[in-house]
Amino acid sequence: MRARSRPLRLFSNSPLLWLLLPMMVGIALAEVFYVHLAGVFLPLVGSAFVLWLCSLFALRLSPERASFIIVSATAMSVMLLGAALLVLERGRSEITWTGAPQIHRVMVMDSPKERPASVQFTGRLMQGERAGELVRWRLMKPKGETLKDGLSKADKNKSILRPGDVVLCRTTIEAPRNNGNPGEFDYAAWLRRQGVTGTAFCFVGEWQCSDSLYSGDMPLSVRALRLRSQLVERYANHFSGRDLAVLSALTLGEKGGLDDDTRDLYSQTGVSHVLALSGLHLSILFSVFQLLVLSLCRSRRWLYVAVSLVGLLGLWVFALLAGFPISLVRAAIMFSAMQLAGILQRDSLSVNNLALAATLILLISPQALFDIGFQLSCLSVLSILIVAVRLPSPSFVARRRWLQWCYDLVKVSLVAQLVTAPLVAYYFHTFPVYGLLANLVAVPLTYFILTLAILFFVFPFLQGWLALLLGLLLRGMDTALTAITELPYAVLTFHPTALTTAACYVIFAILLLMCRPAVAHLRLRYATAAASVFVLCVAFETYTRRSSRLAPQIIFYNLYTTAPIHFISSASRSYLWLSEEKTAEENPSEEKSPADEKTERAKTKETTQITAHLSGELDYIRETFWEAEALAPPVVYTDTLSRPDLSARMGISLFGGRRVAVLRGPLPKNRLAVPFAVDYLLLDRGCRAPLSAILAHFRPKTLILSGALSDYYCQSYRAAALSAHIPLHDMATDGALRVMVGETDK
Repeated sequence: MRARSRPLRLFSNSPLLWLLLPMMVGIALAEVFYVHLAGVFLPLVGSAFVLWLCSLFALRLSPERASFIIVSATAMSVMLLGAALLVLERGRSEITWTGAPQIHRVMVMDSPKERPASVQFTGRLMQGERAGELVRWRLMKPKGETLKDGLSKADKNKSILRPGDVVLCRTTIEAPRNNGNPGEFDYAAWLRRQGVTGTAFCFVGEWQCSDSLYSGDMPLSVRALRLRSQLVERYANHFSGRDLAVLSALTLGEKGGLDDDTRDLYSQTGVSHVLALSGLHLSILFSVFQLLVLSLCRSRRWLYVAVSLVGLLGLWVFALLAGFPISLVRAAIMFSAMQLAGILQRDSLSVNNLALAATLILLISPQALFDIGFQLSCLSVLSILIVAVRLPSPSFVARRRWLQWCYDLVKVSLVAQLVTAPLVAYYFHTFPVYGLLANLVAVPLTYFILTLAILFFVFPFLQGWLALLLGLLLRGMDTALTAITELPYAVLTFHPTALTTAACYVIFAILLLMCRPAVAHLRLRYATAAASVFVLCVAFETYTRRSSRLAPQIIFYNLYTTAPIHFISSASRSYLWLSEEKTAEENPSEEKSPADEKTERAKTKETTQITAHLSGELDYIRETFWEAEALAPPVVYTDTLSRPDLSARMGISLFGGRRVAVLRGPLPKNRLAVPFAVDYLLLDRGCRAPLSAILAHFRPKTLILSGALSDYYCQSYRAAALSAHIPLHDMATDGALRVMVGETDK
């Protein structure tokens, strides 16, 4: 009998893969075709059951093909079951919210994220017909006031809200939606996959903390997060700033205090996994547990089994304390399966355990398949199980335990980084060149930091000395990572397409097959196939980055502060209009009263804040759209510009035969005898004139409402445009507008 090939042995040794892969396919197909599958949960489940029953009857007709029929029918049934689970989960999140503002009683369900002017958290409604639904809240913080329980806003080491607090809010809840800008992150889908069904915003004075705590109705997960907040406050007695934020994230999974600079530092060096609790942290904790406890119990099997079960319980308590992130749940399930297999004296480190963990997660939450952390976590563990464990150790390394430990660390880090690099580049558009070096620094330091953190809470009388050691380790890691980012070509930027990313993994699979001793005579063919895929990949990327690929178009961006307009002639030439709020002319010789000066200073401060916020929003568009499309930096103008393909004057731009007018602030003083005909009229922030007065100056074919307009003016302009029979595009509900010049408007 011919021996099975390695791919077939992988499936035979890991039977759960036959269930996991069809389930993943079914979930992915249901996500793509959800519009057509919505509401058909029971038919999908019934089809899966009927298909499996038919396979049993088919066995009598063809016994010689029994295994093939059973495997095929089971795979199809599991695929339909996966599709049914996703349809069911997505169907539960589709809720129609009432448009009227109401008073809601909300329980904080996660660790609030502090911002200079606001606080964000996920809260559960506690009353009404939508009780139990999760909503993403953003509350504006009061200025210079005592916020809660005598806690001043100036105290940066504590939060004004904690998990389990009850808040009263008067606002309108809306379904999650995106801004619609090209290339942006699908925030609405991300919220939906977290179980969040609505979003809400509250101004100062429209919310307050309730004096009572509904402890009897507080879920266990919220109690654990509340305990985590108390542990973070213990850290705050000895640490502050970046040290406090990194230590809280690294040991407790509390990432609310991390600023953008810290996140960028760890991302650019390829050690972001250190800040996200995952299998690395559980492996450190379990190794410490094995060294200090399990190693003393091996002589008595019953004691070893009992202590092992206690250790597994401790892992799940740690996962509960961290809020059950997907990467940590996957790792906890894997460690549990490994330890149970070790107790039963079976192979503990296997692909089958990984398949078991992934299957359980997808059964509970099918949309976890699209979570970036889930994908990277499973892919890195799979690469370690298939590739890293099969790499032999040199003889001089195997004879020295400390060299073997260092070699295993380098081997695992290198394999995990190389295999996940295409997926990281696809999602985050970066590749850390010195990621291996950074991991050699960060992973050992994480081991010591996590161990000292355990001692920090176990021995309170040693907290002063332990805090000193932890501070030295944290600052040392920060200094080392900063030095790595300053090396030449520390970070490379990529924007691969989905096809290119898939092609990279096809090349990995071919190279893996080529390394098998049994196919030595076919290595030339495998190498030729890998080279062919690589050449096609490079050719495709070159074709998609050609300068003429972008047709002339106009993009009305949907931003919070204003609505910039991007006129694109090609990838190498474009123009960006930025609004400049106009104010009434003042006599410079006229003295200003103190009240006027105060008002002017307030306006200047507000304008500065708006400009800074706009700069941040444009940076995000530059990273997600301009760099992804290899767009040259656009020419920025505010009023007047004269180029061969664009002419702009007095707020009106002519591009590709389209007239675009922008109104921000008061109307022009000089009224034309006949309204000026334009294709698009954008009403931006600061526009308060009635639509009837605006139509006396302009005659638009399409009226565009900026997302920066207030709800009051949006409703007023919508009603007036409907009465005047003018086509309307409201960015607040319809998102950004993209018009291809020379084509029918969409």
